[in-house]
Amino acid sequence: LMTRVKSLVRLKTLTDELRLRASTTRNIGIEELLSRNFASADTTPKVLLIDERKSSFERVQKMLRGSADLDIATDPHAGFFQAAETPYECVMISTGFADFDPLRLCSQLRSLDRTRFVPIILLAEQGEEGRIVRGLELGINDYLMRPIDQQELTARLRTQVRRKRYNDQLRASVTQTIEMAVTDALTGLHNRRYLDSHLQTLFDRAVARRRPLSVMITDLDRFKAVNDAHGHDGGDEVLREFARRLRKNVRGIDLACRFGGE
Repeated sequence: LMTRVKSLVRLKTLTDELRLRASTTRNIGIEELLSRNFASADTTPKVLLIDERKSSFERVQKMLRGSADLDIATDPHAGFFQAAETPYECVMISTGFADFDPLRLCSQLRSLDRTRFVPIILLAEQGEEGRIVRGLELGINDYLMRPIDQQELTARLRTQVRRKRYNDQLRASVTQTIEMAVTDALTGLHNRRYLDSHLQTLFDRAVARRRPLSVMITDLDRFKAVNDAHGHDGGDEVLREFARRLRKNVRGIDLACRFGGE
């Protein structure tokens, strides 16, 4: 009980932190923009089951028919690589391997960046309470005891998928918000806010290393004439093209920003 409580507390702490950061999107009015590209709650989830026993995985396959797009991996090593290379929304791991520790697989999935936040459900046998406790401490999200009830399996899987989609949306919202906060919307270059904060870091590093630091400011001559002759849309196109050429011709270690105006 205490292990499950700790697991849920860790999950709630993560979700609360993501929700707090994502609130920025509501404050600057882009929540609708950021919510357009996420999977619908009605989308069939893609799930991986790692189980070497045919009778076992066929039973689970039958239970989830129509409610999940289920892939089967009978070899735990191959299942690990399959989970890492495919965007699954949940991984179910059976404890019934003859010569492999399923908790080792859980630990490997939690240590890999690409699978760190993928929900893991452990399918355990009666009498494996000790293994379940260790699994929860390793970071599995839920477990089911055999014999598995179809309704319970479906409900627990749906809960994990819904939670993952919500947290994925929060992470994407935070990432996109940060990107939008430091990027000039017109040119795609870093904006003045980013330059002001980063320039001091560059100066401090140059002083500490006693290395030169060069700053170059460019200006478009007679830009007002472009706006007068072709309108602001024409002027915007000139700025976008100039930014594109600038990015193409600076080195990877150089920082190109829009200071303001033209």
